[in-house]
Amino acid sequence: MLLAISLVCFFAAFGFGFVGQSFTQQDFPSAEESQVFTDNDRLNLERAIEQENWETAIFYCEKSRRRFRAEVNALEAKIKNLAELLMQFNNPNITARVNTQLKELDVVLKKTVELTRKDDKMLQDLKRIAMEKKSLSGEKA
Repeated sequence: MLLAISLVCFFAAFGFGFVGQSFTQQDFPSAEESQVFTDNDRLNLERAIEQENWETAIFYCEKSRRRFRAEVNALEAKIKNLAELLMQFNNPNITARVNTQLKELDVVLKKTVELTRKDDKMLQDLKRIAMEKKSLSGEKA
C-alpha cells in the first residue's frame, strides 16, 4: 500500500498518468509483486523505453533498483555472518572454506553493485527525459 501511495505521489508530482502506450493498469504489479524483478519486468522496461513511455520505464527501473539493493543487503549480511563464523573457529579447513565463500560472495556483490549503479544512471536519464518531454509539451500548449 505504501508503495502504491509513493508511486501515485511521484507520478502526480510530475503530472504523469498511469496508463501509457499499449500498457494497461495491469502492467503495474501489486506491492508484493513489486519486490521481485523478473525477466518479464526487464522486457517491460525495454519495451517502455522503445515506446518512449517514460513513466512506465521509470516504474520498472525503480523496481529493478529495489531488487538490486535487496540483493546487496542480503549479500552483505552473508559476508558478515561468514566473517563471524571464521572468527569463532580457528580451524584451518574451516578458515579456507569460509575464505573461498567470502571471495565468491565478494565477486557477486561487486557485480550487483555495478548493476545497481547502471540502474541508478538509467533512472536518472529516464527522469531527465520525462521532465524534458513534459517541459516541451508544456511549451507547445
